[in-house]
Amino acid sequence: MINIADLTKHYGDHTAVDDLSFTAAEGKVTGFLGPNGAGKSTTLRILLGLQKADRGTATLDGRPYREIPRPLHTVGSMIDAESLPAQQTPAHFLGWLARSNRIDPGRGRQVLDQVGLAGAAGKRIGAFSLGMRQRLGLAAALLGDPRIVVLDEPVNGLDPEGIIWIRNLLRGLADEGRTVLLSSHLLDELSQIADELVVIGHGRLITQTVPELLLSDVLGHHVLARTSDNAALAARLADRGVGSSPDGAYLKIDTPDCDAVGDTAFSHGLVVLELFERTGSLEEAFLALTGGEDAERDA
Repeated sequence: MINIADLTKHYGDHTAVDDLSFTAAEGKVTGFLGPNGAGKSTTLRILLGLQKADRGTATLDGRPYREIPRPLHTVGSMIDAESLPAQQTPAHFLGWLARSNRIDPGRGRQVLDQVGLAGAAGKRIGAFSLGMRQRLGLAAALLGDPRIVVLDEPVNGLDPEGIIWIRNLLRGLADEGRTVLLSSHLLDELSQIADELVVIGHGRLITQTVPELLLSDVLGHHVLARTSDNAALAARLADRGVGSSPDGAYLKIDTPDCDAVGDTAFSHGLVVLELFERTGSLEEAFLALTGGEDAERDA
């Protein structure tokens, strides 16, 4: 399990992470969401021992990263695919990582094949596209066959086929019982793969919940109706204590009960042209939670 507890990090007068606490459990994909500058990257860098927190803890299986012997066997990570060594080849780069953590050198060939880069093992990384770098970064993360995988924006630069591929791969890792923490701004993508969502803003936890509850709790369920006389339907619903408001050609009704709306329209001789329940999109819920404004970027 990943456990973030009371984590705080300041850069001068700017608070990047503010008393943040959340968990990412084994056997699940946990999506880590927040607008630019919300503190996601700082949190991940502290988790992986690349920065020190001013207060609080960030642990992997109960230990800080710096205290884990041969850490690639426990946690694999990809934070910045652009920082891979341009003059090396994938084979050399993965071989160096394997030696540093006493991993079988043959494992490098296995993960390159797993991410679809077996044919590029001898090419210089500097000639790779961003999508190929992302695949190589993922290969490095999987090199030690870790129980925990931490990825920051792993689908950047991938084509639609690559996005589907990585979605299936990460889902498979979680189904094997591994812990997957996935930071991304692609909300629709996370809604298709994440078991839980952690949403932060201005360095603080806003909510940790499942995608379905995020939509219903933030936006609620409502009914959209298009009838022969929307104004008349609104008046009849108001008589029953049900609120509504115009929404383009539709009437947005503050209830999840389509049947009740249909019965009301029928009993007053109104023709129903369209009637359906709508929750809203993950993007709408995200904007509602974060106020629709980007925070300052991480220092």
